[in-house]
Amino acid sequence: SAGITKLEVILPKGIAPADVTYEEGPKGWKFAATDRGYTVSGPKLAVGEDAEYEVTVRQLPDVKALVFKTLQSYSDGKVDRWIELDDSGGDGHGHGHPAPRLDLKPAAPGAKLVSPTPSPSEEPSTAAPSADPGAEKSPAPSAKPAADDTDDDGLPVAVPLGIGAVVLVLGGG
Repeated sequence: SAGITKLEVILPKGIAPADVTYEEGPKGWKFAATDRGYTVSGPKLAVGEDAEYEVTVRQLPDVKALVFKTLQSYSDGKVDRWIELDDSGGDGHGHGHPAPRLDLKPAAPGAKLVSPTPSPSEEPSTAAPSADPGAEKSPAPSAKPAADDTDDDGLPVAVPLGIGAVVLVLGGG
């Protein structure tokens, strides 16, 4: 009996809010990073209309699955909490509120990690150079992504596809 006005997503370990970019969503809706994830909100949607939106993640962590706990707010003040780690909750008949889950495949052979996003609290290193002239130096990490497994934005092709799958799961909720 009320339209969706906001989605708050708590990001899983390994994804920082700064690594998420809003691509598109309902007309008039805005994206905002939070300390534990992000929100997408705006004018209430029509009753029964799903809040479909797209985000891109800079790089997904090397794990088997990601869980995106989500709070869905409505224009009447009610909130659905899609936070359970499985679908066994609630009434014992599988009618709980499972968090959207994204199952991942292993990284492609030869895939390269992108450098981590610096946190706002990190400061440049003031350490003095090594006094040992024989000390080995590691090469600077490459800023170039692997060309074979990326799209034009330098992101692995699986990232937008995976996030699109999460959006579809949320839309079904």
